[in-house]
Amino acid sequence: MELKDIRTEIDSIDRQIVELFKKRMNCSAEVAKCKMQSDSPVLSSGREEQVLANVEMLGGEYGKYTRLLYGSMMELSRDLQYTIINGDSDLKKIILSAESELDKQSDKWRVACLGGAGSNSHLAAKKFFPNAQVELEKNFDKVFESVESDYCDFGVLPVENSSAGSVSRVYDLILKYRYYIVGEIDLPIEHCLCGIPQTDISNIELVVSHEQGLSQCSLFISENGYAKKKCGSTSAAAKTVAEEKRINWAAICTKAAADEYGLKVLDKNIQNNDNNCTRFIVISKKAIISKTADKVSLCFRIAHRPGSLYNVLSRFATHGFDLTKIESRPIPDASFEYLFYLDFIGNVRDEDNCRMLCSLSDELPEFSRNVLEVMRQPLEDRIISISRAKYSTEYPASFMLVASMNPCPCGYYGHPKKKCVCNEYQRTHYMSKISGPLLDRIDLQIEVQPVDFDQMSSKTPGEPSAAIRQRVIAARMLQERRFKDEPGIHCNAQMTP
Repeated sequence: MELKDIRTEIDSIDRQIVELFKKRMNCSAEVAKCKMQSDSPVLSSGREEQVLANVEMLGGEYGKYTRLLYGSMMELSRDLQYTIINGDSDLKKIILSAESELDKQSDKWRVACLGGAGSNSHLAAKKFFPNAQVELEKNFDKVFESVESDYCDFGVLPVENSSAGSVSRVYDLILKYRYYIVGEIDLPIEHCLCGIPQTDISNIELVVSHEQGLSQCSLFISENGYAKKKCGSTSAAAKTVAEEKRINWAAICTKAAADEYGLKVLDKNIQNNDNNCTRFIVISKKAIISKTADKVSLCFRIAHRPGSLYNVLSRFATHGFDLTKIESRPIPDASFEYLFYLDFIGNVRDEDNCRMLCSLSDELPEFSRNVLEVMRQPLEDRIISISRAKYSTEYPASFMLVASMNPCPCGYYGHPKKKCVCNEYQRTHYMSKISGPLLDRIDLQIEVQPVDFDQMSSKTPGEPSAAIRQRVIAARMLQERRFKDEPGIHCNAQMTP
């Protein structure tokens, strides 16, 4: 056959495929209506895996391509179903009810940031909140703690530098606290070499700065053969050099910090990159989503199998979203497992963006919408949804307490394959007995020891907290036995109560 004839045949085949694809999507729409009536989740991992395995076998020599094609169709099918079902989801309600404006000029705000007067974080905080009372903290952890305790309304933190990359500790704390990101500011960074008034640049042998300052000025430091000393912030470096009064020490800091501590500027603009810039974020426990916001930040965990990341990213491509950043971070206490942080251009108030975020939050473990985090809703309200996500056979399950605390005694509520036999009264009574005593221990980690499974049948109302806790641990261990043979599931030996 000639090339022209082959292409003509391909065009004919494509027309047939398109018609069949339209029929398949119409069927997906009907499935969505059925799921809406039965209050079933959109994602049915067992069913999808069965379909993918079947088409891979039918594809013969093109099996792996067939599986990839159908994997993409599954993503599109779920997206259509979410369009039909999730018109009034909890996440959408949170987005629509969030405040739409942040008064940056108000003098009633108290804002926490890293370092002393004149640090880059301090300059960023004053630039974003010019009239606010700024609280200067010794480290990033203290910034988050100030917001957590309600002592401060906001925190201002650096997350990324154009030369040195991401600030890892801040990303780890974002994951730990899961606050809203309500604003950002890009601050040009100009580092100066500063010493005591009596010194000269020829005397300097050691430079002191924050690790980001040292990294951003690494070429200058290397060229001059300086020794390095880390400290908590660039302003703390200026204070240290001023207090030590050594003529062979210099701080890498801002000119404002040098002025604050009476240091002399020995050299200016010593950073590696003349266009050195740091992105700062503003965190809050309160959701504020501006109508003109143009960026969404989120993090998620995916199944440890080929194509998982591709399948997630294809959703963004399908909707035409512009990804501006993607980065992986290791999950604490989980060897070689990672969370992905992702930024894309858009506003969560946009219906298309909102719908996609709702679908991702239902499907992906550890999903966190940093601009609209929902983890602060009451524990009883979120156990069911998290339990459903953890029961999904598509994703590895760590079986933390939120998954072990089933909203029913039988342990099968929301399970994709097994039917729950409990009524609403039994679920309500069971939840009220086990959730309360554990609320204050939500961040602890305990090693789970084997327990007597017969305890499960002897649970009676009115047990003390310790006994209830043992039943919860027993429930977790029992689940581990039930699910150990499910595809894609693995259980570790820890839980987070």
